[in-house]
Amino acid sequence: MMVPLSIMEIEHAIEHTNDSPTEFQTLLARAAGAAGDADLDAFMRAAWEAFVTSRPGLREQLEEMRMLAQLEALREQGKVATA
Repeated sequence: MMVPLSIMEIEHAIEHTNDSPTEFQTLLARAAGAAGDADLDAFMRAAWEAFVTSRPGLREQLEEMRMLAQLEALREQGKVATA
């Protein structure tokens, strides 16, 4: 079973990449500028897709976290038994 990453762990990983925060911010600004007049939702979807794609295994971890949260919610509602 994969160990799920918390949002804080993901943010920490972003902040502590090999790129300095200034360079990271510069790259984000360049990406936003390159998007031009693109719809904000489309830009955010593309940025998220690029982020997830660049981190092998992250998509699977997030899917597992969502599934476990749904399972826990069903257990709390009494719709699924605990083993």
